Amino acid sequence: MDSNSDVENNIELQLSELEMLGSMFPNKGELELIDPGVISDLHDFLSGKLGRDKVPKLEYNINLNIMEAKVNISVSLPNSYPSIPAQISVHSGHLGRTNHNGINLELRSFQRTLEPESIYIGSVVEWVKDNFPAYLTFLEGDILAPISKTEDKKTFRMWIHSHHIYSKSKMKNIEDWAKELNLTGFFLPGKPGLICVEGLETNCNIWWQRIRALNWQKISCKLEEHDEVQKFQNFSNIADIKASSDSSGMKAFLNYLEEHHSSHVFKEYFGFDGK
Repeated sequence: MDSNSDVENNIELQLSELEMLGSMFPNKGELELIDPGVISDLHDFLSGKLGRDKVPKLEYNINLNIMEAKVNISVSLPNSYPSIPAQISVHSGHLGRTNHNGINLELRSFQRTLEPESIYIGSVVEWVKDNFPAYLTFLEGDILAPISKTEDKKTFRMWIHSHHIYSKSKMKNIEDWAKELNLTGFFLPGKPGLICVEGLETNCNIWWQRIRALNWQKISCKLEEHDEVQKFQNFSNIADIKASSDSSGMKAFLNYLEEHHSSHVFKEYFGFDGK
């Protein structure tokens, strides 16, 4: 286990690297902190005002335009980075499932070639700029279909169960990618974490491919449905339903499912019907 001084050194390197990235990407929307308050927490740790057990992860997104394609690099830094690897993934609405998989596998291989103990997010950004264009030249059938609502196609729906959802960066990705792909549904953070997405089957599968590529303790799709109707009008965080007189919030969640004609899914999630 790293000593306090090791962690302090790593945090100082992370903040120095973030400052460097800020000069590389000065325009609004290029470098986005998931939670800007984390910077203050990290400085409090370095000044001795915050205990090591309270130190949050530094997480941010770098948004690029490469060959007219929007590309997102999602970065999550363990407190021990760069002593241990950063969690980095690349996403773009201009790539299909196979190419998302391919570029992220190749990125992880590239990370293993980098010098240990040294900050390297800038090198990763340059690698993505150099290598992303190759993934736009694959077979046309693998490229994402236009992200648009289509009246003449059935709605596809996925019901997802995760061991937990607490990470602010994961919650942001869940919601941002659903909206990018014109998906409706909900997510319920906490333990367990529950998600439903519905829309075009191609777009649901692309969303699911991106989500599964994140670092989860356990996540699975409990049920897939094809339907003639759309059950949700938008995509939303329904954490507020836990503010219920029922201590577990299960009854409130069952009521929510019933309101959306989906009470049958409760048993898929929990193994009993909740009645």
